[in-house]
Amino acid sequence: MGDIVGAIDWGYSYTKQIGNGDRRIFPSVVGNGYDKSFSLGGKTQIEELEIKTDKHYFIGDNAKRNSKLFYNGVQQNRFSDESFKALMSTSLGLMCPMNDKLKLVTGLPPKFYSSNKKELKETLLGEHRFELNGIERVVVIDKVQVLPQLVGTAIDLMYDKFGQVNRSGLGDKTFGIIDPGFGTTDYAIISKGEYRDDLKDSTRYNINELYRIIGSEIFKQHGVEVNPMMIEEIVNTGVLEINGMMVEVTRILEQSKDTIAMAIANHADSIWLQKWNIHKIFLTGGGGEMLEPYIRKYINVEKVDDAQWSNVRGYHKKAIRAWM
Repeated sequence: MGDIVGAIDWGYSYTKQIGNGDRRIFPSVVGNGYDKSFSLGGKTQIEELEIKTDKHYFIGDNAKRNSKLFYNGVQQNRFSDESFKALMSTSLGLMCPMNDKLKLVTGLPPKFYSSNKKELKETLLGEHRFELNGIERVVVIDKVQVLPQLVGTAIDLMYDKFGQVNRSGLGDKTFGIIDPGFGTTDYAIISKGEYRDDLKDSTRYNINELYRIIGSEIFKQHGVEVNPMMIEEIVNTGVLEINGMMVEVTRILEQSKDTIAMAIANHADSIWLQKWNIHKIFLTGGGGEMLEPYIRKYINVEKVDDAQWSNVRGYHKKAIRAWM
């Protein structure tokens, strides 16, 4: 058993984690599991995630493919739920293959940070026993730090990979961060290295709302109902298959993204009235990657490099700074 310093971002859409010299990503989807009668094989470990805690679950892509009932494992006030524990145990097992001790940094959306951080910390600390992909595991988390989610991006911008202050000069500046996530779009201000609790916010103008708008427009124009999993694929490809025919829906996607981008930008205007005092506004997260060309039409923003990983990269830098 060794000591590992790690970071996990349990996002509404994807779980991202860094630790033990590795980084992994998989959908935050939990589904009912069962003993398969036969498998052709050929899948990687991350594609065949299967966890047994008190119950049997498929996780990520495995749940999408094989579970009749699957759902998002990340919801507000969900840390005592079996679905979150299954998702959590999967992350721990992937990060700690030798039944290790773990020191962990993670985060919560600004809107839920104060009300949920204690419960999350209590859920994480201590011994966790489970079976991952047929192998019994024991992981002990002996130290946890829970941050406001966008502090992860702030640390990523201000510190290098060794947890030392970099040369960005942001430590003396006031800057904003916007993270268009699946469940919430989050806003934060960092002023001279301090997190401004009075200028944080979360809003429903998020990727889930984008998918709802896209689905509504597809139904209006083509008479077809599509679920969020299908919409994710449509967003990636720009086409919809109807009765074996491939129909281009680029115009629907562009208009829907622009609608959400304008709402996100307008909300930043409403909560940050003195934007003249903000050095820069950074876009982070996978939603930031997707919406950056549309949001910048309405406000001046700069996308963080490799934005989907920025929050968890910052958590990992914080963990290194605290415990290594």
